[in-house]
Amino acid sequence: MAKNPLVSDLNIKMAEGSIKKLQALERPQLFFENGKLVALLCAVNETL
Repeated sequence: MAKNPLVSDLNIKMAEGSIKKLQALERPQLFFENGKLVALLCAVNETL
């Protein structure tokens, strides 16, 4: 296991400043375009 394996907690800050609380954040995928990293994509489960 990595020394610091946590990438993010389950609170995601949106661009306008609001906070989304998640139940799960999983299945990370890296998206590359022309050999350059463009985005980190994840599956999420939001709380109701």
